Amino acid sequence: LINILTTVALTSKPAKLRTAAIAIASLLNANVTDHISDALANAIATKTLNCISSLVNKLKSTMDFLTANNAKQAKSMLTLRAMSKTLEEVSTSLDALASKLTNAPSPMPAGPPSWASILKSAPSQPAPPSSTPGLNSLIPNKITQVQQHMCHNTCSILI
Repeated sequence: LINILTTVALTSKPAKLRTAAIAIASLLNANVTDHISDALANAIATKTLNCISSLVNKLKSTMDFLTANNAKQAKSMLTLRAMSKTLEEVSTSLDALASKLTNAPSPMPAGPPSWASILKSAPSQPAPPSSTPGLNSLIPNKITQVQQHMCHNTCSILI
């Protein structure tokens, strides 16, 4: 159509008709060029977006995974810090308890008598004949007292 109008403009004798045909041909040419440019731009944009849309979805999925993983690691880190603080407090308590046990006087704590103290205070009876020595001869009294202190203090801590 543009070529026909251009040909008419060149072959026309009246100047008004020639000018009008050239103006219409130029407008049509500009309009067609704009329309084709818009169509090509839309087609290129659509093709490009279709190509990268899967990449965008994969990036979003990766970001979601990393966010969840980061939250899980943060929660684990906070739990480890709390556990570390608790273990530090327990260690301090055990150190204090150990120092008390080493500095504790040798008298027995108030409470029910132990089997070792009952055996110690009981009148001596002849030991039955046996081929192995008795338990009292294997464990000195000092060690027995320390063990009893430890048991008593452990029970106190647990209660």
